[in-house]
Amino acid sequence: MMLLHCRADVVSELYVMVVRTKGSLMIKNARGELLEINTVIVMVAPLDIINNALEILSEITRKIITSDFSMTLKQGSQEDIYMGVSTILDDFIQNKVMITR
Repeated sequence: MMLLHCRADVVSELYVMVVRTKGSLMIKNARGELLEINTVIVMVAPLDIINNALEILSEITRKIITSDFSMTLKQGSQEDIYMGVSTILDDFIQNKVMITR
């Protein structure tokens, strides 16, 4: 899996896209090693994004890296992915509410 994220002036809202290739892509990592990739996660945010939105993207990224959500992205249905993101957002909001109490 490859995770790409950037900020750009051509978007006005957050975008999170999951691209699954029909075959494998061979990508060279920073150490020059070839890696087989078949899922690409793309996150694009506007340049003038507020910090809360960046926190949300960071939380999604954290869940991809530290939980089984990466397997949902690789193998799950579109509905599974929507539910996974929804759960991440719900947990994020609940944690924010608990912190402000």
